[in-house]
Amino acid sequence: SPAIGAPDLHAAGRTGAGAEVAVIDTGVDASLPGVDVVAEACFVTPDGAEPPVCPAEVGAGVAAPCVGPTPSEIDACAHGSHISSIVTTGPGGGALHDGIAPDADIVAVRVAHGDGGRAIKEFDVLRAVRHVADLALTRPLTAVNLSLGATLAPGQSCTSASAEVHDWHDDVADLEPRRGAIEAARGNLDPGGDWESTPVAFPACLPGVVAVGSTDDDGAVSAFTTGDATLDLLAPGACIDTDVFSGDCADTSGTSFAAPHLAAAYALLRSDPAGFTPERRAELLRTTGTMVTRPTSDPFDRDPRWALIDLVAAAGFDPFDDAAGTVFWAAAADWGLWHDVTQGLDGQRFAAADPLTRAQAVTLLWRFMGSPTGFPSAGFADVPPGSWYAAAVDWAFAVGVTTGETATHFVPGAGVTRAQVAAFLHRLVGSPEVAHDAGFVDVVRWAYYAEAVDWLDLHGITTGTSPGVYSPLWVIDRGQMITFLFRLASVGAAWSGGVAPPDDVVRF
Repeated sequence: SPAIGAPDLHAAGRTGAGAEVAVIDTGVDASLPGVDVVAEACFVTPDGAEPPVCPAEVGAGVAAPCVGPTPSEIDACAHGSHISSIVTTGPGGGALHDGIAPDADIVAVRVAHGDGGRAIKEFDVLRAVRHVADLALTRPLTAVNLSLGATLAPGQSCTSASAEVHDWHDDVADLEPRRGAIEAARGNLDPGGDWESTPVAFPACLPGVVAVGSTDDDGAVSAFTTGDATLDLLAPGACIDTDVFSGDCADTSGTSFAAPHLAAAYALLRSDPAGFTPERRAELLRTTGTMVTRPTSDPFDRDPRWALIDLVAAAGFDPFDDAAGTVFWAAAADWGLWHDVTQGLDGQRFAAADPLTRAQAVTLLWRFMGSPTGFPSAGFADVPPGSWYAAAVDWAFAVGVTTGETATHFVPGAGVTRAQVAAFLHRLVGSPEVAHDAGFVDVVRWAYYAEAVDWLDLHGITTGTSPGVYSPLWVIDRGQMITFLFRLASVGAAWSGGVAPPDDVVRF
């Protein structure tokens, strides 16, 4: 917990009180000091002739089959108990671990028989997720921890890994409006495995599930963490001692033990800032986290980076006053404010619906690229030297982002259209060639902005204003513009035109 700042939040009175974390796992030993189990369920379908375990049970004791070889051991539910102890061990509790959110409560849901003789069934996990989604309607659930998963076979995609993938999408989507984030361990490499070619495990790879990788004691990405672009966040996961497992790193290391750090982070941040959805809070943790680079084997590739949770930074963030939790541009505005890409208008107001002017557009792009200086004057007659946007216009003209409305005038106060913004962004990254047709019915193929719109669509930077429609002549508003920039900052593949992405801003 010191690695992500939890003790600082505890000292400030943030301990997760009133929050609940669901642990879908092998069950939880409810007698562990400081681990408060407030609800239990069990979904373990019998295998063949084996005796029933708990096809579907709800109630006290059903998620605590903690009978080991000796009365002092809890081998049968050790994994889930270790997960829960990482999340919460209250004052006067375990001797080895304070817990990330010591006053949070645990909802224990058992989907595995702890003797190792039964495989975890996807059907059972789905039933558990649905049960937790129902609980979230009436309980203060903040996160659902899934420290389990299935390794994808070579050539297998996340969406083809499961016959029930549509059910997963529906069930994950059900949790979001009920304020229950779902996150899962990213997956561990087999001994000798190659992280660069091993994809994330299922279901962590699914959209809407926050995939968590591990860092070691030195803050580097743990060698056992798999690697691809779907990793969302990092948390400590190597040698995590609790009163359940301790002393042997072989038992206490894994992405399984990184995931509950994020679950507990949700509990600590559940009401700060007010109105945040689970998705927006995950994006804030990515925005405010400490970027950790992992060297690749290819010296010509840009080494990928991921955000290690920084609870102090996330808890101290003060969003724009008008960035409500559910608006589409809220997470983008958070990112822009944190990185000083935008300062908003009138103090703490972002004013997303305001039309964007050409001066504002180039200034946002300039700040996005780090506010570079030293460029000659563009010489536009309507750009006064020393104005708040002059340096941005000089830079944009020098690097070819814009040539102005005419040879002599930039027209800073005019609204900037969605066509112009597409061209600006495409030029910003070096105008990469695009073998893709976005198929927007209102984008003519010979238009100056057509390739730029195709590039935006290819990389998910735009989805248009409605199905099949881009609306190139519409004046873009501030919310749309900051969203474009936020997505560009999140997609490494979009930067294939030879321009180096700004390391202080991008999230890859």
